[in-house]
Amino acid sequence: MSVRYANFIGLSEEHKNVEVFCNRGTSGIDGSSSTAVGHALLSKKPTFLITGDMAFFYDRNAFWHNYKLPNLRIIVLNNHGGAIFSMIDGPNQLPEASEYFITQQKLSARGLAQEYEIVYLKLDNLRKMKNLFKDFFDFDG
Repeated sequence: MSVRYANFIGLSEEHKNVEVFCNRGTSGIDGSSSTAVGHALLSKKPTFLITGDMAFFYDRNAFWHNYKLPNLRIIVLNNHGGAIFSMIDGPNQLPEASEYFITQQKLSARGLAQEYEIVYLKLDNLRKMKNLFKDFFDFDG
């Protein structure tokens, strides 16, 4: 779903220096986190992973390593599974969609973040987001 949001928004001319990397595997969820971790490790540039919950949990072993990555920031759009199928003609018309296409899950990224010592913030309202985004984008410390 997050890749669809990026498609809808696009990058304006003032952001033409932003490099965008993406994966396209089976169902689009294969290795996205691993790609971001590898990029952050090798480039040392600020690296942002914007991913959906299914892709994030599917590639959770990307964070199983011995490196600190202070230049990596992760945004998980957690809609609790497979909401992209509500946007695709065909599956969104099927009465079976919720049973066979949407992978409803109740996971939170909090546990994974604790396991791998990643700072975790849950933003569930606009005020929290405005207050925390400055620190989120700060790469000085």
